[in-house]
Amino acid sequence: MLPPSRREFKDIYVVFELMESDLHQVIKANDDLTPEHHQFFLYQLLRGLKYIHTAIFWTYTPVIDIWSIGCIFAEMLNGKPLFSGKNVVHQLDLMTDLLGSPPSESIARVAANYVAMVPSGQVKKRKINAEKKRKELEKERAKDELLTRKRQNAL
Repeated sequence: MLPPSRREFKDIYVVFELMESDLHQVIKANDDLTPEHHQFFLYQLLRGLKYIHTAIFWTYTPVIDIWSIGCIFAEMLNGKPLFSGKNVVHQLDLMTDLLGSPPSESIARVAANYVAMVPSGQVKKRKINAEKKRKELEKERAKDELLTRKRQNAL
């Protein structure tokens, strides 16, 4: 089914039959996976990514998908998540601790691209929601830091 126009085409839904297990279950249940298994899983991930990208009509950068596949592959090899955060903010902290923060120009460019994609009437509403979410995340981070300090002091 195709949308009436490319401009109105915003979402892609992929529906598959229900499988008996998923990649996470396969990795956890088999601690004797060989390099050939890892190679096959990575091949399948990349083939799926290629299929998705050939189905997308608008300008789309695959960078985040490649990053995700790299993280999945690292999890397969190590048998545990690469960035096992307690929440989204903690996970981002782990990433920036390892990789460093992006340059301010990159952040500004991403913000400008995001604002350009949002319909004009929604920008103010989303800014308010983003500010509210930011404050909630800051409170959550402060609670996490307090709990960490309490645990360290208890030791």
